[in-house]
Amino acid sequence: MFTSFVGMVEQTYSDSVADAMIDACDLPSQGAYTTVGKYDPHELAQLVESLSTITGVSPDEILYTFGRAMFAEKAARYPWSIDNATDLYSYLEDVDTTMQTEVHKLYPDAIMPSFSTERLPDGRFAMTYRSSHHLSAVCAGMIDAAVAHFGSAHTVDRTPLDDDGMCFEFTPMPQVSNV
Repeated sequence: MFTSFVGMVEQTYSDSVADAMIDACDLPSQGAYTTVGKYDPHELAQLVESLSTITGVSPDEILYTFGRAMFAEKAARYPWSIDNATDLYSYLEDVDTTMQTEVHKLYPDAIMPSFSTERLPDGRFAMTYRSSHHLSAVCAGMIDAAVAHFGSAHTVDRTPLDDDGMCFEFTPMPQVSNV
């Protein structure tokens, strides 16, 4: 996650902004991240705060943008996880299983977020995200990127759950007739 975040900063802003972000933090890792390393989650919070100070962009907007980038990265790295989905709902129903499996291959003791889903009446769908890392904005970005990827016409209502999650409710938008 850390290498992905720094990569998103480099791509969205610049290498020099990424360097300034890291330099402004007091990080136990000194910002030297690898894809297989394990890092204190508080380092991500420091990086986000630092980037927010440098850019003037809110931490939630930074995390949301990161979530969109994470979806694109996941689509490139694990295309089968998206290609096997028949639609947005089937993709979202499989997120918890897919994520848990892939992350636990590299990090067996990782504390992962949880996702639960439910198909509701009238074509609606609900997904509940919970995490001790307070990254609901990342989840929201990933979900919005998934909606766009699947070309789904939905409204997505977000309801915060205390301090550790969010409920997303998807409502299909009415189809417009071309008659």
